[in-house]
Amino acid sequence: MRWRSIVAEVLDDVADGDACFRELYDHFARPDAWRVEPDAAATLGALAERGLVLGVCSNFDHRLCGLVQARPELALVRRLVVSSEVGWKKPAAGFFAAVARAAELHPEQILMVGDDEDNDFDGARAAGLDARLFDPDGQSGLAPELRIARLSDLVD
Repeated sequence: MRWRSIVAEVLDDVADGDACFRELYDHFARPDAWRVEPDAAATLGALAERGLVLGVCSNFDHRLCGLVQARPELALVRRLVVSSEVGWKKPAAGFFAAVARAAELHPEQILMVGDDEDNDFDGARAAGLDARLFDPDGQSGLAPELRIARLSDLVD
């Protein structure tokens, strides 16, 4: 399992690696272990009112579905693409092709918003999607029009 190998590599000095993995795996299956941006619900509401298809796509695993369903801020999310379920990880073109299929849209009709320049921004653009980098701290060297500091910037 991918997560088990990541934990083993990063925490290679833990006495009981299996127990550590189980505790971390269970922790990140809980909705309260995750932060949702404060303006997410209002932004998703404004975008849904415009008739846009809203989704989440991630290199996470099967736990994501339950996490999205458990967060009221994400109630308007209608599409979910999880790398472990589609067989491709971002930034692979196959992953973004799965996003387009799930959205029932052509790649050029999709705006991908993510916080990882390589996986989310560059991967999406290479696959023909439009993209914005979520960069609240202004750390990226991308042109300002390709970055957003707040999710609500998408509504503006």
